[in-house]
Amino acid sequence: LLGKAGITPGSDVIVNERTYGQVLNEAVEVPTLPGKAADAVQRVTPGAAPMHFSVAAQAKGEATQVELVPFCRVAHERYVMYWKAES
Repeated sequence: LLGKAGITPGSDVIVNERTYGQVLNEAVEVPTLPGKAADAVQRVTPGAAPMHFSVAAQAKGEATQVELVPFCRVAHERYVMYWKAES
């Protein structure tokens, strides 16, 4: 989950699929997972709810925690499914 920056209530409801690319144009920095990609799973910790996890990441040069949830639970929020990893 990457937050709701730039998403006002109702702005992500698509009436015409031809205009979908015009809805969420605000740039969002996707955090980077530090360390080797193969080791990332070792840094994932259980979250507060079933099937919720968190992982240490870097965003804007700062350490942060990113919440990981099942994709089917994401609604009205920015998300990422693929991650950059440091080598």
